[in-house]
Amino acid sequence: MWKSRNAKAARRFLDALCAGDAATVDALMTEDVVYTDGRGNKLEGFAACSAAARAFHKLEPNYRFDVGQTTVRGDAVLFRGSATADNPTLCGELLVHARLREGRICDWQVYREGAPALAKILAGMAGDSG
Repeated sequence: MWKSRNAKAARRFLDALCAGDAATVDALMTEDVVYTDGRGNKLEGFAACSAAARAFHKLEPNYRFDVGQTTVRGDAVLFRGSATADNPTLCGELLVHARLREGRICDWQVYREGAPALAKILAGMAGDSG
């Protein structure tokens, strides 16, 4: 049962991130959440990740991630699928790894060949708007 709860919470987070639903994204992150982009760059902490989620939706409001496969192991959820967006650098096959604590995301990592340095881009955008 806890496995399906973790998968559902991670999927709600992913769907909210794509939809630009900041309230749901925020509600599903821990205070010490870490986001790691496809190049290994990190954003750490709730404030940085919340600002980055908002910046991401401004950067690419038409981003969609179609989940093809979901694997759950303990507190970890792995989504395999493909992303579509107006910006071609954000498109392609990718893996998303989420680790949850008490039903909330504490670690979110994206794996994709040729991925942009999204954590740095989003941190810059969030800094410009604050």
